[in-house]
Amino acid sequence: MIERLVRSPVGLVSLAFLLGLCLLAAFAPWLAPNDPMELSLADRFAGRSAKYPLGADHLGRCVLSRLLWGARPSLGAAALVGALTAVLGFVIGATAGYARGRIDEALMRTVDFVLAFPTLLFAFAIVGFLGPGLDNAVIAIVAVHWAHHARTVRALTLTVGMQEYISAARLLALRSIAVLLRHMLPNVAPVVVVVTTLDAGWILLQLSAFSFLGLGVQAPTPEWGMMVFEARTHFRTNPTLMIYPGTAIFATVVALNLLGDALSGASEEVAQSQA
Repeated sequence: MIERLVRSPVGLVSLAFLLGLCLLAAFAPWLAPNDPMELSLADRFAGRSAKYPLGADHLGRCVLSRLLWGARPSLGAAALVGALTAVLGFVIGATAGYARGRIDEALMRTVDFVLAFPTLLFAFAIVGFLGPGLDNAVIAIVAVHWAHHARTVRALTLTVGMQEYISAARLLALRSIAVLLRHMLPNVAPVVVVVTTLDAGWILLQLSAFSFLGLGVQAPTPEWGMMVFEARTHFRTNPTLMIYPGTAIFATVVALNLLGDALSGASEEVAQSQA
């Protein structure tokens, strides 16, 4: 699948862009020209200069520095949510599809219960109960999104479970965990990666929305959604303060969606070649 992805120009460019963002976030302490939380009221709304390459915000803080540092919670939290939902969805979905019977019934009814609630309202309710903060926003999004992954993995597990080598493993009385990890995971993992990548853009948007509403990252910590929130009242006089973080969110979501589409196409090619 990786070889086919490399042959996709759109997928390759999207992957390079996302890797570049991750590197910028990782090296933000060394790349940022200023302290992202240092106030300088004398430099309020300062224009672009050697000291402030992208200008300063309403509190005299360096916009470029806050963008670089803001990539850390934005990308890091999105990656964490994606990883947790993928792992939780695989464990529950694979267990339900492999065990079947009463275990499958109980787990799938739990999935139906979670999916019965509107996703955003359910997430807001969880954050409202736990309190604002990035950690609680991550918990809320994972709590409402794992069910989608679980249902997809269960369907794949049922399909893979019909293969002869799975039946042979059952007859040999191999441990269920061994069968799931050794035989199920390699067959399900590519699809889980594709689904997780396609969902990553949605996750980033939701995390930014939580910060924008004051339920995620709290000021003065730099984060793209928080930067949009802080700049909203100055949009008419200084629109770039909102445009910079908004563009960062938009470009990242587009890159994630394009990469997900490229991975989906590569996965389909692999499946057709093996058919």
